[in-house]
Amino acid sequence: MAQNLFYRSPLPTKAKPGPTVLTIKPHRPWVCPVLMVLVVGMVLWGGMLLCQHSTQSLDHSLRTLLEERSQTLTVIEQENLGLRTQNQELQEQIETLIKSTQTDQETYAKVLQTLNQLQGERYDLVEELDFYKKLLISTTTGAGKLVVNGFTVTHQDETDIYPYKLVLSNVSKEPVLYEGNLQLEIHGKINGKKKKLSMKEVTPDTIGFLSYRVIYFQRLQGTLKLPKDFIPENVVVRLFPQGQEKAEETMVEWKKQ
Repeated sequence: MAQNLFYRSPLPTKAKPGPTVLTIKPHRPWVCPVLMVLVVGMVLWGGMLLCQHSTQSLDHSLRTLLEERSQTLTVIEQENLGLRTQNQELQEQIETLIKSTQTDQETYAKVLQTLNQLQGERYDLVEELDFYKKLLISTTTGAGKLVVNGFTVTHQDETDIYPYKLVLSNVSKEPVLYEGNLQLEIHGKINGKKKKLSMKEVTPDTIGFLSYRVIYFQRLQGTLKLPKDFIPENVVVRLFPQGQEKAEETMVEWKKQ
């Protein structure tokens, strides 16, 4: 068996490299600081621009808010001015109304007082007129006699004071002077039991008697103060003529006017 022989030519020889020439660049130490300064400057400049923009936006917002608040305050001040004017007018109206009401009340009180006084005078005149009418038609002559012609009281429920009026009259046509003292004694009940109250016990000033001086007609007035639970029924009127110790007693009904 034949063998095949292969021939490989030798590789060409490489040229030996010559010596390498190194180029040395000069060192620049200022480049890095400059770049850093530039970077920092750009960052600061950007920050300043951003801060300025934010400041302008905030200033604009604040100005807008202040203008709105100023307009709102102006409107409120105008409304307050109108309200103050209305309040002042209302206050003047109220003061006028109060003065008018006080004047009306005072006028009403005076009118009521005058009316009560006129009613009392009218009642007294009617009483006197009635007495003199009876005197004119009376046939009684001579010395005459002093009598208790009437006893009336007025009372308001919220008080314990009883204004009273007592009338003494001469039943004769002859003008006779009667003088002396008068005492009152109130008969009634308290807590279901009979009770007598002397004049000193029922008069505010503890008066023991009243003086009278009558020719034809005399009206005696005063006030009585009764105990809270006392119920009056009758009044005993004692007349003590001047110079006499014996009294003439007359019992009259407790009559409210």
